[in-house]
Amino acid sequence: MTIKEVEEKVGIKKTNIRFYEEAGLLRPERSKENNYRIYSREDVEVLEKIKFLRSLGISVEDIRRLEQEKVSFKELMDQYVEKLQKEKEEKEKSIDLCQELSRSDQTFLSLDPAAVCAEDIWKAKGGDIMRTDRIRQISKLQEKDKKIVDFIETISAVFLGLSIVLLGSGYRWPVWVTIGAAAVMIGAHAVRCRIRSKIHGLQK
Repeated sequence: MTIKEVEEKVGIKKTNIRFYEEAGLLRPERSKENNYRIYSREDVEVLEKIKFLRSLGISVEDIRRLEQEKVSFKELMDQYVEKLQKEKEEKEKSIDLCQELSRSDQTFLSLDPAAVCAEDIWKAKGGDIMRTDRIRQISKLQEKDKKIVDFIETISAVFLGLSIVLLGSGYRWPVWVTIGAAAVMIGAHAVRCRIRSKIHGLQK
């Protein structure tokens, strides 16, 4: 199956599928003809498991630990039960505080974070909030990066295919076409470098 077919079958976006590949959870074969990824029924089954575990809040890193049998299923589930219980308690506190603020008729200008123990809340949840914000930024950048990769692969395949046809007919590309194609590819790779640099900065 192609990545598009897998996307439609499993309901996971191409960017996420490729992210799981980079994480080592998927290992699709490559077509000998065009080097495109070829996904098997086993790959689809792995994606279904990933989708289910991610819906429970299990991290990609922990899914990889499960897949590599570095942690037992019971041990990991017990850890997440404890984690979710803690999150539940924090959410209940947030609900109580939101209800209190609703009754107090606050505005953005009149809000006094110190009066509602905002610093204590930030100490408990701030790290997760900032991490989530960074992950969202990284995800958007990765999506842009994958689109550029798709563009590069498509242009390369088309250019190579047409070159073979032309050579078989005794023709060659005009020099300006070759230079133009090279400039486009260099530009695309330069954009990728900038995006990867931003991603690296956010991952620190």
